[in-house]
Amino acid sequence: MLDDNFKEYLNDEFGRIFPENQNKYRELFKRLGFGMINHDFVEFWSTYSDEIYGKIGYLVDLAMDLEDFSSSQTKILRKNIGLPDNYFSLLNNELDDYVLYDKNTDEVFYVEAPTIQKFIENKQFRQTIGITLSIFIKDYLNYNA
Repeated sequence: MLDDNFKEYLNDEFGRIFPENQNKYRELFKRLGFGMINHDFVEFWSTYSDEIYGKIGYLVDLAMDLEDFSSSQTKILRKNIGLPDNYFSLLNNELDDYVLYDKNTDEVFYVEAPTIQKFIENKQFRQTIGITLSIFIKDYLNYNA
C-alpha cells in the first residue's frame, strides 16, 4: 500500500494527474484485466503516471503508453519476443534490460536483456526484484521515509 508520506513525496515530485484522467486510466487498467491484487499498481499509475527517472533509467509513462495498446511497449514485446500476457513492460525501451510487472502476482522483475528468453520460458533470471510495485517504486526512486 502507498503510505501517506510516500504519496506526499509523489505529489511534490510528480504532481497528480487530473481527476478525469485518473478515472479514465483506472477504467483502462480494468479493461486490461487488472483486479484487486493490482490495486496499488493501478492507483500509482492512474494518479502519478509520468516518465520517471530512477536507478536504472526511465520508467515509461505507463498509463499513457497503454492508452493505445496496439503500439505500446508491452504489445511490441509480446509480438517480438513472446512476452506472456500477464507481464507489462515498465522500463523505457531505449534501454536493453527489462522491468516487468506480473499482473497475476503483483510482482516486479528486473531482467537483463541476455536472459529475457530464459525468463519468458521458465521465469529464470539472475537478478531478482520479485517484489510489489510499492516496494519497487520506493527503492527505484531512492525514497527513504
